[in-house]
Amino acid sequence: PSPSPTFDAPAFSTSVATGPGFLQASPMTAQLWNSVHDGWILSYWAPGARISAPYEAAVYLQDPDGARYEVSHFTEQGPWLIRSVGFWEPGSDHVIAEATVVGDGLPQPSTWGTLNVISGDFEPVPLLADANFSLGTAPDGSYLFEAIAEDHEHASVMVVAPDLSSARTWPLDGQFRGTQLSPDGTVIIDVHYSQSGPETFEVRSSVDGTVLWEGSTESYREQGQQFGGCAWQGWAGNAAPAIVCTWYADDAYVNDPWAPVLRTDIYRAGPDGGDLLATLNSEYPIVGVEPAPDGIIGATNPFEDPNAYGVFYVDRPGMVAWPNEDSGFDTSLTFMAQGVEVSGWNVYSAAGAKARNLATGSVFEVLPPGDGDTTGGVLLVGSPRADQQFNW
Repeated sequence: PSPSPTFDAPAFSTSVATGPGFLQASPMTAQLWNSVHDGWILSYWAPGARISAPYEAAVYLQDPDGARYEVSHFTEQGPWLIRSVGFWEPGSDHVIAEATVVGDGLPQPSTWGTLNVISGDFEPVPLLADANFSLGTAPDGSYLFEAIAEDHEHASVMVVAPDLSSARTWPLDGQFRGTQLSPDGTVIIDVHYSQSGPETFEVRSSVDGTVLWEGSTESYREQGQQFGGCAWQGWAGNAAPAIVCTWYADDAYVNDPWAPVLRTDIYRAGPDGGDLLATLNSEYPIVGVEPAPDGIIGATNPFEDPNAYGVFYVDRPGMVAWPNEDSGFDTSLTFMAQGVEVSGWNVYSAAGAKARNLATGSVFEVLPPGDGDTTGGVLLVGSPRADQQFNW
């Protein structure tokens, strides 16, 4: 791999934003700035930004122990409202971000460009005019976006050079589909949904879209099991899709989405079939799977309250809490972020965003719950995927 670029540390302010809605933080220093590495968390936070421009905003960095440092705070003059942050190289004074025009409360088209994390200036990048959703980065450092055609029936993956100088595309197939980059950035799963049949999927190279192998969730259905079904629910390895089969005692689940689960099987899918990783006897469904250093992490609902979620560590042969969270942790998203070394981090969101250090089990707040006037975004440094960003 090519060496990471080096950057000169900017001049940081010795004061931090203390107005309503801003977060407690220490000033960033040149020494800290130069020590940022995989597993740190960058966040953009603008309380009250949706009301009108100008508005105040701040950029923060947190180390793997949760200590928060303010990179900068500034006044955004508009017309841009930052919606999310997608890609950042440690040490760079720019982050690739998504923005929309500050409007009258009505939805506005979004634009991708570069945000200066020191001054707050946003500059649209014409090359990214057709990009809709950020997927992450390929192993060679290229940025990956999904672009949806105007007819909403065709889509493609944009592969953008790290220096934003050029882009190429490869097509995606089908209208009713879902796309996600693998935790290691090497493959993209392209899932095709059908109201009349099982899910089918293709595992493609993230670089050029070559179909490496294909599969169907129907092949994981247990013979004779008629109540329930199987679906793609995340990743059971760095490039291995997770297929989750949820079985019920009867057909009550058709009309009751919270009907008790009889059993859940989790498979690691591959071109030659799937390996059964775990069989869970919890009455609540798994809604997302991610790889961890020595097992997989499952987001499930272990509580009586259907609005409460918890994160569980799945290990053969059963499921144990890591740790057992309260209802403040909403992990209903179908993905979680990877980070330090081998999946040493999980970032997940309630109304705000929290982070978990899997090595120590410690949990800390990244961004607090935002109100309807707040905008912000989170990215995990070193994670190939951009879909773990949370925005308000």
